[in-house]
Amino acid sequence: MSQEDSSSQRRTPAWKGWLAGAFAAFALVSCDTAPETPDLPAPVDSVRTDTLDAVSVPLPAPPRWRIEEAGPFLGVAGVTSRTAIVVLPEYADSTIHELAARDMSRMAPLPVELFARRGKVSNATLVDAQRMGTNACVEWPRAEVRIPDGAVAESWTVAFAAGYATAIPLDSIESLASADSARLAAEVARLVSMAPGDTSSALEGLPYVVRSARRFQLDDNTMAIAALAGRRLASEATPIAEHVFIVAERATDSPRATWRLAHSERAIGTEETVETMDVLAAVRLGNARRPSLIVSRDYGTSRISYSLLERVSPGRWTVRWGSAAVGC
Repeated sequence: MSQEDSSSQRRTPAWKGWLAGAFAAFALVSCDTAPETPDLPAPVDSVRTDTLDAVSVPLPAPPRWRIEEAGPFLGVAGVTSRTAIVVLPEYADSTIHELAARDMSRMAPLPVELFARRGKVSNATLVDAQRMGTNACVEWPRAEVRIPDGAVAESWTVAFAAGYATAIPLDSIESLASADSARLAAEVARLVSMAPGDTSSALEGLPYVVRSARRFQLDDNTMAIAALAGRRLASEATPIAEHVFIVAERATDSPRATWRLAHSERAIGTEETVETMDVLAAVRLGNARRPSLIVSRDYGTSRISYSLLERVSPGRWTVRWGSAAVGC
């Protein structure tokens, strides 16, 4: 057993009281006594249409956040490393308006672990959660991030309640040697061109440009990559853009092994409003240590949502949960 395996064992959270009421309501959605694998939705290989209005990938129904594996909330870095956005998974687009009436005083100090794309950054505590937005424009609560005395306030991207997640470091394509970077970019472009659901006749034949690509090690014999590529059609009135997000895997125990597509999503719309996906961090969650990606989804209209992309079996990933989209 590795040191990381040992550190991933559960610790009794000290903050359970603040979410007691929310757990009771959320349990109706999140509890599931049936085996989990058979009821998992298929990977999101969605189809886009040639509309100039931005459209986003429909999430599988019903997406679920498992409190017992991922904890009661997702923290996302705010404007500074000392501020956190507290995403509460029990709220959906249809119920997000109820957040405006939530009693923030019940949010006691929350022990968390901070993660960045490079791995775990620090332990911390979220305090002084405050309601944000208005009744007409609800936003997620904000909390102050307190770092232990003597620790350096490094940049981070996501936070989980202490004891639920362990890090999977991501290597950006920019950090690779030029030859490796070029090779990886070519592979991403090839995989994206193979992704299903391409119905855009207006963009047919245009090359894909890799916007981001990050590698990570799943186990001793498997490497994975999460990447976003795009293409655009310039026009005088309304430029059209398409983004394709993929996850691929490759066996590392064979020199001839190739990258194989494990998940894909496609979005098309105007250049200003097309959905943009970005991987914030990679972690293993719960006792099962499920490899998971935390993905932000920017809709170009100040609205942002977050999703949990989970590896359900070798060569297969699926969107397990998606948050409400908020923003003013």
